[in-house]
Amino acid sequence: MFVHSEPCDGYPSDGGYPEDFRDRRQVLRCYDSTGRIIGARLCDASDDIEAAIADLFADESVAWIHTRNVLFGCYMLQLRRRS
Repeated sequence: MFVHSEPCDGYPSDGGYPEDFRDRRQVLRCYDSTGRIIGARLCDASDDIEAAIADLFADESVAWIHTRNVLFGCYMLQLRRRS
């Protein structure tokens, strides 16, 4: 992960969407199990980000989601299905 300059334990798996990334405009980019992009959603800062993520994961072909900065397209987080 590219969030911290020093090693850390990361975000807790049961803590919901990280607060540091919650209230910002971002792209949720969906990937299938082979790594191909299969969809995306633009979310505004006022959107319910967790509802948008749940909606995207309702599609069984979505293996993971990357969140990206809108202006520069920089990677922020990777979200995976719970096993």
